[in-house]
Amino acid sequence: MNDERWATVIKIAAVAVAAPRWIGALLEAEGVPLPVEWRAWWVIFSAVCAAGMALVEAGAFAYCLRSWRGMTGRSANVMALMIGASAVTFVIVLSPYIAANVSKIGMSKLLIGGWLLAWSVAVALSTILIIASVGYAQKRPVTRQAIGSTTAGNGDATRRDNGVQQEVTRAEFLTQWRANGHQSIAALAAELGVNVRTAQRWVKADEVAQGENEGTEGKQHERG
Repeated sequence: MNDERWATVIKIAAVAVAAPRWIGALLEAEGVPLPVEWRAWWVIFSAVCAAGMALVEAGAFAYCLRSWRGMTGRSANVMALMIGASAVTFVIVLSPYIAANVSKIGMSKLLIGGWLLAWSVAVALSTILIIASVGYAQKRPVTRQAIGSTTAGNGDATRRDNGVQQEVTRAEFLTQWRANGHQSIAALAAELGVNVRTAQRWVKADEVAQGENEGTEGKQHERG
């Protein structure tokens, strides 16, 4: 299964495992409390969904972290922020249960007043953060699997795709980089089949060279 499908599965699963909360909340919104007759199977249903939520959280974190490693610049910062927010929410949701379990008191006694509201918001927010984080992670360009090997050397990157070799030189990459308004290096590297680290070295060297040229021109103007 490719990354796009995995992301879709994770997002749908995040909503599905939140079904007990949605059903209960929307029934109450309509003035219909959860029927007592449902209690026996509702506990099992909720437990299954809770276990599913743990798996969804793990899958979402793994997907987002893998995507984050391939990002640069602002995208990487935003992704890191979203991962951090999800992690904090995850801790807030779990901590009261752990504390209640250790102290042998019910969560209803532990969470009172504003704490109960904050915890409730965190529980509801956890699903939204998963969907938002995975959705943002989908922006990361997925490097296509090439047949053969990809090599970088002498300032050139070589891509072999389905047995057809196409060479992207440093100059060609930098031309495209300038033409697209200095957008994501990772995105352009994936599009051209260039190793991301190689592309980053090219851009860094080009920026250094440009800086030196500007410095030389400035000195010449001063002498003139």
